[in-house]
Amino acid sequence: GHPHHQRRPPPTTPEPFLPSVFAPEVAQAVASAPRLVAAESTPKETPTHLVVILHGRGDSELGLLPVGQAIAHSMKAPTAVVSLRGRIPEPPGYCWFHGASGAPDPQSLAENGSYSQSLAAVKAAISEASQRMGVPASRTAVVGFSQGATTAWGIAATGGPVGAVVAMSGRLFDHFGMDGHPLRELVAQGSGGSALPVLAFHGDVDGVTPARFGQASIELFEKLFGQRPRFNLLRGVDHEIVPEEITMSAQFLEEHLK
Repeated sequence: GHPHHQRRPPPTTPEPFLPSVFAPEVAQAVASAPRLVAAESTPKETPTHLVVILHGRGDSELGLLPVGQAIAHSMKAPTAVVSLRGRIPEPPGYCWFHGASGAPDPQSLAENGSYSQSLAAVKAAISEASQRMGVPASRTAVVGFSQGATTAWGIAATGGPVGAVVAMSGRLFDHFGMDGHPLRELVAQGSGGSALPVLAFHGDVDGVTPARFGQASIELFEKLFGQRPRFNLLRGVDHEIVPEEITMSAQFLEEHLK
């Protein structure tokens, strides 16, 4: 057979399934999380980097696979793409939590609600994918759009097996900053106090998740971690992904995934 059909030998020292950044209770939630369906795209050479894609509400793992591929193709290093499917059916596709980023169903943000369950499932899926591809967490990124970006923001706030986060048109829930809220507890348990590098985008005429949510997310993240995410407010852009986000994401990931 052709060389690229051969199975890749497993890395000599596989990373533990659960990165040590997780507190025991977080590790438990991640270990018991349901497995997610994924679509993937791998480069001809053995990948050294991995981009994990989280789609928006009502979409599927196939919707943003081309966005992941475009980011990967813009990076110098051979980069694999794994696009995950939301756990919850939301015709015509799937979602990560009930409600919208701007108006989530309060139940979905409760303890063990759909949002924190999705966070655990995504962290487990990212861990599994990096291990399978032989790419360390430090060279793995999560990139989300809309509800997927809101989920990616949650990974940035609670820690996870990635070296960088890109959030397009999403939101860091203000509940992460509310004392006594279950999401605030996840921040305390998971992040270890050191913040992941975050690149956020928002269209200034976003009619689905208004740009003020994007701006508030930057302020809250800085308040929680003392580190300001990079923020791009895109002029004349609605709730959509535009080409400059691909270019800037690739540059950001090359800079931070070491």
